[in-house]
Amino acid sequence: MTNLLSRCLASAAACVLPLSAFADRLETENRSQSQCPFCEAINMTLAQRMKINDLVVTARLVEIPPPKEEIEGPVPQGRFAVQRIFKGENFIKVSEEFAAPLLVPAAVGDEFLCFGLGPPMTLWEEAIPSHPRVKSYLEALQRIPEKGPERLVFFQDYFEDELPVLAMDAYDEFAVASYVDLLGMRDSMNRPRLLELIKDRTVEISRRRLYLTLLGVCGKPEEDLPLLEKMLTSYDKKDKEGLDALVACYLSLKGPDGLPLIETQFLLNDQREYVAIQEVVSALRFHGTEAKIIPRDALVVTVRKLLDRPKLADIVIPDLARWEDWSVMPKLVQMFKEMDTKPNWARVPILQYLQACPLPEAKSALEELKKIDPDAYRRATFYSNLDFDDDQR
Repeated sequence: MTNLLSRCLASAAACVLPLSAFADRLETENRSQSQCPFCEAINMTLAQRMKINDLVVTARLVEIPPPKEEIEGPVPQGRFAVQRIFKGENFIKVSEEFAAPLLVPAAVGDEFLCFGLGPPMTLWEEAIPSHPRVKSYLEALQRIPEKGPERLVFFQDYFEDELPVLAMDAYDEFAVASYVDLLGMRDSMNRPRLLELIKDRTVEISRRRLYLTLLGVCGKPEEDLPLLEKMLTSYDKKDKEGLDALVACYLSLKGPDGLPLIETQFLLNDQREYVAIQEVVSALRFHGTEAKIIPRDALVVTVRKLLDRPKLADIVIPDLARWEDWSVMPKLVQMFKEMDTKPNWARVPILQYLQACPLPEAKSALEELKKIDPDAYRRATFYSNLDFDDDQR
């Protein structure tokens, strides 16, 4: 059921595109989404929260909310006294008390970090357990550059920090950073620490993806490739967590010579699950649109391998159109004609490929395939005619 849902979502994402965007979707996405390619921010960063809120303070808990007996009802409110003001001196004073949501076990006297919007009526966010190191961290945030590689150097010292609030914020800072900034801090990356974290099986997958992405920037091929190859060929699923970033890292260090291993281990291996193939293609897509380490012609040859597995072809047909590989048009037309089972995941992408193809033969092929599956043709045409502005793509 999970694979079916993944495929439905993937097919929908591939199809819901205007025709003008079908052949260059990822180039557009990479222009509008400059963030770390395999990382997704989980929370707003502390710096972002400091910027959008009117009040940022550390405060001492002076009154614990009464026990909550029912699930429904108001959020428990603790009472706090301001200790340190980082922002909002005009709106609140040291020792002034206020009520804010408190959802974690706490004792009177515990210290918290609190963000608020206001005034005159201040709306406080959920209080976050604080620590003297959190205060030092917030002070440092006000001194480091607002953006760029130099800013990121500060946060790498907090990877997997013992204080969850700092470890998470460091991750989120990298997740919202541009890949260009990651490249810019190559010489300042702590490669030995990254290797430790990648080998640590307790690290969360999202963070592992980040550490692999960074290793792809600063790694040493002769020293790091044996570890990556061992992980890629391992039978232990734990070794392949964050597979998209793992493959991208490996190819960043190995270059074109790494493609045969990816083909045999994944694209040509009928034992691999659909989701794993998706992640591998995502890594190849990254190399074809952003990394610029492997010639696109070589990537196209590798991606074409999935056309020999019609049940997986829908994953890469949009990429072949995006990269203007019109040489596979006859193969796709024949594949469309030979499909006799439903759901036919590749039919709409094939039709959109033909709609994007500039070759004169594409128009006649479209008319022929329209007669075979009018419903797929209607869906392909409907999605191709949708008009999205850039920030909706």
